[in-house]
Formats: sequence, structure tokens, C-alpha cells
Amino acid sequence: MQGHGITITGSTTPFAQVENLSSDTFRFIDGPRPVGPEGGVLSVNGLPDADVDLLLAITDGAAAAFSDDDLPTLFPFAGDPWPGFPHTFSLSDAGGTLLLQFNRVTQVPEPATGTLALTGLAALAFARRRMRG
Repeated sequence: MQGHGITITGSTTPFAQVENLSSDTFRFIDGPRPVGPEGGVLSVNGLPDADVDLLLAITDGAAAAFSDDDLPTLFPFAGDPWPGFPHTFSLSDAGGTLLLQFNRVTQVPEPATGTLALTGLAALAFARRRMRG
């Protein structure tokens, strides 16, 4: 997350959870928390800051998003138009809490996936060229 000259970077050990109950909830938690599951230490402008924590929770009241408590391969809340599930996003530190509301969630491939695909295509093109020539 970046804004007003501040960059917040997540830890390498965030906590992700799925609850498949009377309502389905996906939670992503990073940073130390006083109660419940927690992630590692986030960084602010490249410096570890144990006062910063992140919570993302998206709930489907109809309980149709998940079939069990396993993390999904595809994120079920992505789509257009926004399916209208209740949602929460907060980022907190000693100075207060930033609350945001989602209008749209879109699933995009990780940058490494695109790089790997392009590298593979380039290797295939090179091999094909060597075979011809």
C-alpha cells in the first residue's frame, strides 16, 4: 500500500483463513494482533513496525462462496459487477485505523506467472529457431 510518501509492505508470513459456516468468510490478516490469529511484522517505508496491522474480511451471507474451510484456488468474490457481499478492510497503527470499502474485486495473475509464461515462450521460440537453422 502506498500513499502520501508512505509505503506499507506486508510480512512474509500473513495469515489467511476461510470459514464455511452459516455465512462464508475469507480473512487475510497481517501484523501482530492483541487477540486471535496474526501475521508477521509489516514494514513502513522499509522499516519493521510492530504497531501496524492489516485485516481484510469478506463475507457471503448466503454461504455460497466456499464448499469447505480450505483456501480456494480461485478467489470466489472476484467478478464484475461486484456481488454485493458485506466487506471490511482496515489498516491500523498507533495513530488510528484506516477503514476502506471495496467497490470491485478482480483476480489478476501474479507477476511471476506472466514472467514465467513469457520466459517459456521465448525458450520455445529460441529452440524452434535453432532446430530450423
